[in-house]
Amino acid sequence: MTLRPNAQPFSRLRSSVIAGLAFSGAALMSAAPAAQAAPSYTLTDLGVLPGYSYSSGNKINNFGNVAGTSYGPSGSHGFFYNGSLHDVGTFGGNSSEALGINNLNQVVGFAAKPDNYSEAFMYDGSLHDLGRGAAFGINDQGHVVGADANSGWYYDGSVRHTIGTLGGSVSAGVNVNSSDLVAGYATTASGDFHAISYHNGVLTDLGTLGGTSSSGHDVNDSGIIVGTSTIGAGSHHAFIDNNGVMTDINGGGFQESYGYGINSAGDVVGSGYNAVHGYDSAFFYHDGVMYDLRNVGGIDPTWKLEFAADINDRGQIVGEGFHNGQYHGYLLTPTPEPSSVAAMMIGFVSLFGCIGLRRRSAKNAQ
Repeated sequence: MTLRPNAQPFSRLRSSVIAGLAFSGAALMSAAPAAQAAPSYTLTDLGVLPGYSYSSGNKINNFGNVAGTSYGPSGSHGFFYNGSLHDVGTFGGNSSEALGINNLNQVVGFAAKPDNYSEAFMYDGSLHDLGRGAAFGINDQGHVVGADANSGWYYDGSVRHTIGTLGGSVSAGVNVNSSDLVAGYATTASGDFHAISYHNGVLTDLGTLGGTSSSGHDVNDSGIIVGTSTIGAGSHHAFIDNNGVMTDINGGGFQESYGYGINSAGDVVGSGYNAVHGYDSAFFYHDGVMYDLRNVGGIDPTWKLEFAADINDRGQIVGEGFHNGQYHGYLLTPTPEPSSVAAMMIGFVSLFGCIGLRRRSAKNAQ
């Protein structure tokens, strides 16, 4: 079973999910500069957990805290990063991966049991078993999406709902926004992967950019979905889908591109092959312009940023890069940073939004 179609070979996140899961069968503001102005960042090396050799940053919340994974010869362990690394552990097996995080610092992913089957988890300082499979995304209500051996699912806090397929045999929920709109993918009767949205029990085929396959990877609170689709020539191009209208955002010298993360302002990050320079590179897309993150200001040129996984509402980006002979997760913070007042407001909105959601949920449960 392929959990993330159209994935690039250099991405440890995408390739290891398949191997790590022992399935039975398998905006307030944009922190980026104005259009046409080259962005600039400071880079923080996320490091690795003790005993591991490389890492990836997979998701980031609006407080700059990160869900990621460290890898080594004996397996992988997911981590929560808030200035230092915290190992999420496993369910007794030798591997786990942390793939999603919300503004309450709840982390989701998958972790192995002693029999090497994997369970979806939620981590909040302790590891909570969400059942067989993998969890990919979580919103601020604590609702989770993921996949198991048979289908993608959406968990509403008490019940897992099967997403279903488009006539095929495979699907996955990859992320979910505050309105419980799910982005993901499902196979058609012919076996092609298509990007999908799922909401209130309704599964919608988002189609392609003219090729045969596509997949949805993230969704913001405005309902804009980002992902990747093949075009008529067979290459992969990043897209944004707004209310059923899919737009190709490939550009900036990239021959191919894969969109993975989107923030409230509609800024997109991902990865692709830069045909001008002849290498794989992370990208940042803002106001119709795609920037190669290996060619922006403020970053040590010995870092080769090959993969960007996510971007928050402050414009901070996480991903994976090659440095000093190793792949490490990184955190990019735009410079100049958002003003302290604006950054504080983003935090307050996120925090009090979470509190309000929890209070409404508690009231509804009474």
